[in-house]
Amino acid sequence: MKHEVWLNEDEGVLFVRYKGDITVADYGEVSDRVLEFSPEQRLLTLVDMSEAKVSALDRKSRAAIDERVQSLLHDNARAAIVITSPVIRMMTKIFLGTVKQKVETRIFADTNEALAWLKGEK
Repeated sequence: MKHEVWLNEDEGVLFVRYKGDITVADYGEVSDRVLEFSPEQRLLTLVDMSEAKVSALDRKSRAAIDERVQSLLHDNARAAIVITSPVIRMMTKIFLGTVKQKVETRIFADTNEALAWLKGEK
């Protein structure tokens, strides 16, 4: 899989890095990988989309992705999303605005800022 999922035990953060084009199937594969970690290991999640390329998704695809995302999240969790592309940032804000949020989620342009926020340092 070209996308990466790993737990940084020192930081206590689950990292998800998307690389290149992302399809609905890719979201499913990444979701399956994330579910291999316990809910406690998923409390702090950093999603790095700085190397991602995202195409516009139809309503059915967005609903499928939302269903998968919701299955990953639980109360008291935090998610930071790192996005450097203005287009992907806009698309993500729209997507997040249309789905029911279970967790506190913020978008960042910088990984260090995202990590500081996840760990409560900012």
